[in-house]
Amino acid sequence: MVPICFALATTLMVLMTSYRGLHAQMITDAKRLLTNLMQNYDKTFRPVLNQSEPVVVYTGLDLVSIQDFNEVDEKYRLRPF
Repeated sequence: MVPICFALATTLMVLMTSYRGLHAQMITDAKRLLTNLMQNYDKTFRPVLNQSEPVVVYTGLDLVSIQDFNEVDEKYRLRPF
């Protein structure tokens, strides 16, 4: 019984140690990917074939709640999502 518990404990410790290493490796990979993507990034580049055409950007906004409403000052504060 003791050798089985020892083997199980050893296996769990190895798995836990390798999991932490995997997590750290994923963070390193993400940082490296971001660095590689942004290395030659050009802010003046526009994602259109014809540079004389405008870039169309669609956005959306959902209202979660109205946090504050002041009729006298005609001000309101919203909580968007």
